[in-house]
Amino acid sequence: MKTNVLRWLTGFLFALPVSLLANSATHPAMIGQGPGSVAMQLHYPAKEKAAKSQGVVKFYCEVSPDGKASHITSYYGRKDGRFGTAVEFALRHGLVTPAAVDGRPTSVMLGGTVLFLISEGHPTIALTLATAETDKIAGMSNYVQPQMIDTDALFRRKIYSHRDKYHQQYGAHPAVVVQAHVDANGKLTSKKIVSEAPPNGGRGRLMMDVLDEEHFIPAQNNGQPVAGDFEIAVDFEHMRDPDSGPDVGTLLKKNGY
Repeated sequence: MKTNVLRWLTGFLFALPVSLLANSATHPAMIGQGPGSVAMQLHYPAKEKAAKSQGVVKFYCEVSPDGKASHITSYYGRKDGRFGTAVEFALRHGLVTPAAVDGRPTSVMLGGTVLFLISEGHPTIALTLATAETDKIAGMSNYVQPQMIDTDALFRRKIYSHRDKYHQQYGAHPAVVVQAHVDANGKLTSKKIVSEAPPNGGRGRLMMDVLDEEHFIPAQNNGQPVAGDFEIAVDFEHMRDPDSGPDVGTLLKKNGY
């Protein structure tokens, strides 16, 4: 059974009990423990379980005020396709405890990492809401990285509003990974381009401008706000203009943000 597969590792999943989250006016989105949660939807793929194969899946998504994940992007190795499918299934069918700002549920964009491990001969799934700081992921620490207060649609609108400022080179699979350092008050203090394809193709500088317009919920370590790194991967190859076509994303207003 699924519950037999999940051997919860200390500190890897929940940075705050839900009861404490309810008393905090501003807090990040979290993975809860209820039967309808993303955690309870995760499973170790049968073939990989039998073969004692391990895998890592990194994901990014939007979480709405009602706790539903959307605009999901996942990254994994060539042989880890079934692990990726398992993560995407859980995100699409499970719920997340939504983020709140000043006591009001709000949409955020976040990242996470799911580790499929064989520990002492047993299949184990570890989920952490961190992508940028590998020491936090590897240490299974009680940590949640900063989350961006935005929707995917509005984020894309900001990208499109800046896209003509820089010449963008053509290339296969254009994409950018950017990272923002956010202090314990949620203020952006620095930013950098982690990777860009094609290199120096103009999209990295574009994303630096977009980050200046964003606001964040700070990272939390053991339930306390701390400085941390927010990371997001932006796929320009498949990006759609949020103001054209029938599928424009979520919470998009035609007049202003």
